[in-house]
Amino acid sequence: MGEFFFTIMASVAELERNVIAERTADALRYKRQKNEKTGGDVPFGYRLSEQEGVKMLIPHKHEQRVIREVQRMRGEGMSYRAIAQELEHRRVRTKQGRTTWSAIQVSRVAQSVRLP
Repeated sequence: MGEFFFTIMASVAELERNVIAERTADALRYKRQKNEKTGGDVPFGYRLSEQEGVKMLIPHKHEQRVIREVQRMRGEGMSYRAIAQELEHRRVRTKQGRTTWSAIQVSRVAQSVRLP
C-alpha cells in the first residue's frame, strides 16, 4: 500500500508541475504579444518604457533597421563573424554603445523579432 500511495502522490505532483509550467508559458506568451517586458535585459531593437506601472518594450527604429539588415545578410549566406565585421566597418553601435561586435551578438540579433 505504501508504494502504491507514493506512486499516486508522485503522479499528482508531476501533474501539478506540468500545469504550472503550462500556465507560466501561457502568461509569458500573452505578455510578449502585448510587448510587455518578461524579464532579463531589454533586447536589441527595443527600448523600455513604463506605462501605468507596466514595463513595455517599445521598438527602436534604428535598431529595428539593423535587425532587418543582419537578417538579410544572414539570408544571403554570410557568417555571423562576417556580419560582425561588416557592422564594425559601418560603425553600427551595440546595445551597450560599442562599435565592436561578436559573432554571438550577431546571432542573437539575427534571431530577434523584428517589426515591419
